[in-house]
Amino acid sequence: MDDLSSDLIPFISEAGATVLMVKIVDTRTLAREGDSERGTVNFEVLRVFQGDPLRAGTSIEVFFSRKQNPVLRVRNLLNYWNVLALKPGEVLLLVCQPSPAVSHAWTAFAAMQVESSADPKIKELEECYHIERFNGSPEDKEDLVEQSLEGNGGLLRDYALDLVSRRSIFGRALGAEIVTKAISSAHTPPDQEFALASRLLDRSFFETTSGPDATNVRIVAALASGFITETRQENRLEWAALLGSAVLREFSSDPARDRTIRRDLIRAIKSPASNQVISVLTDPGLDGAKDSREILLELLEVWRASAPSQR
Repeated sequence: MDDLSSDLIPFISEAGATVLMVKIVDTRTLAREGDSERGTVNFEVLRVFQGDPLRAGTSIEVFFSRKQNPVLRVRNLLNYWNVLALKPGEVLLLVCQPSPAVSHAWTAFAAMQVESSADPKIKELEECYHIERFNGSPEDKEDLVEQSLEGNGGLLRDYALDLVSRRSIFGRALGAEIVTKAISSAHTPPDQEFALASRLLDRSFFETTSGPDATNVRIVAALASGFITETRQENRLEWAALLGSAVLREFSSDPARDRTIRRDLIRAIKSPASNQVISVLTDPGLDGAKDSREILLELLEVWRASAPSQR
């Protein structure tokens, strides 16, 4: 029996998956083997978001497998069955399918615990399906996705990120543009900006083989901007590490070609200006652990070498 995921997002677009809001009625242990136990959970269906048109009030039986010992469950959180208390009355968002092997039983793939049917996560899931099923113009859908990225995180933002990254519904260039716009938006909470920026280094956005193309330049510019505008030292060092992950990587096995690509990538940035980045990199108040200092020195070296005045 496969582990239960805590990530509902990939299933929102998956044909054949049934997504439900359910309430636990009771559980039944079928067997104990080694340090594990397996059994079934009897759920009452409260609502159907996707898939089989089950009626509210319908009961479904779902297989589960988890560690017997609660201490071991805490150490094995990748299987979400180990997270759930499985107490009667608990409400979950559940992704499942009818079991191909056992009649009238279901197999679960992912779940997320919610406080009640009024939990904000329910509203977020509704918004995910609104976007998923939106039939308006591409521009309007783009606006919906960007607004979702500007939120406080959670299910809706993760769904929007999945749309523009893994599923790449807008393509690489526009997807990266949407994320960078969300990072610089006044509506995006400061503590979410870095989380969004870190996703720009996904392979779906930043392509080492594309060198100084427009999308890579846009991404490095966004990271540099985040670095210089961040005022808290600890957070600024995190932005420096992110910026270093982009520009200090190897772009070519040929050293001369590698330097040229990096120089052209940095020189193509219109904003922030090179002198702004260099000014922050040379700020005496910016210090950190040895690894952080090394990254700062390397960034300073490549920015000075790439600055227009160095041509």
